[in-house]
Amino acid sequence: MLRIMTLPAVNGVNWSAISSRQVVTPSKWSMACSLPIRSEPWRSWRGNSVCWSLPAATSMALVPGARLAFIAPCPRICHLCGADSNMINLLPPSEQEVTVSQFFQVHPENPQPRLIKQAAEIIKAGGLVVYPTDSSYALGCQIGDKSAIERIRRLRQLDDKHNFTLMCCDLSQLGLFAKVDTGAFRALKAHTPGPYTFILNATREVPRLVLHPKRRTIGLRVPSHPIAQALLEQLGEPLMSVSLIMPGDTVPLSDPYEMRQILEHQVDLIIDGGIGGISASTVINLSEGEPQVIRVGCGDPTPFGDDA
Repeated sequence: MLRIMTLPAVNGVNWSAISSRQVVTPSKWSMACSLPIRSEPWRSWRGNSVCWSLPAATSMALVPGARLAFIAPCPRICHLCGADSNMINLLPPSEQEVTVSQFFQVHPENPQPRLIKQAAEIIKAGGLVVYPTDSSYALGCQIGDKSAIERIRRLRQLDDKHNFTLMCCDLSQLGLFAKVDTGAFRALKAHTPGPYTFILNATREVPRLVLHPKRRTIGLRVPSHPIAQALLEQLGEPLMSVSLIMPGDTVPLSDPYEMRQILEHQVDLIIDGGIGGISASTVINLSEGEPQVIRVGCGDPTPFGDDA
């Protein structure tokens, strides 16, 4: 578990004054450290953020004047340390700093515009957000954000074959990312917004990394939940999403406070819209002409010829 602490001065060490050549002895740390810090920093694109090369057993990252982060070791060997296998090279701060996630309590029927705007800004900055839909809570990120999508795959332990869903605010937006013929349009118009995911042939607007590995298809959905709708309208673009089902579980997390305990250091924002559902959406394949029910969830499948 990662831990972020504000340390302007602890045990006589002024963190804001640490230079790139200073060695801090083990006794100065608030947790055990068997070796002192190596001196060479790796400056990131953020300018004044500095990562330090540290013993692999006690990897840490320092951001001068702000925070001290305890992080997991990176497997890369430090180019500054040469053949010293006891030292590692930390990733740039943009990739390795993990703070405690924000937690917004949003009204489930009348979402506060200020909080929705902040949530959209977090997503556009590359953040992962947990948000409610009309079936269950989902985990989402900005469309085409490769780094954020990989974070979702690691968190959910998904392989490259797992299908993401594009959450759209309306049919007009959905039509930019999917090829919709007359028959498909009628089905979409009759059953959106709602707890259905529709498999459709993708347009070139869909990033390749989220397409079906063998067919150019994508799952699309127009949710009816007011919070999801408000967030999508504020974003002005679809949200790449998967159900919030943790590794080893069979149903999505539904209690926002349980999500906070489990995901506090793994996502950037949790939107609390109340207790969520535990059912998946019903998946309908519209990419091959006649509708085909792929998965029965909380949406009624009977209009698509399934009597389940």
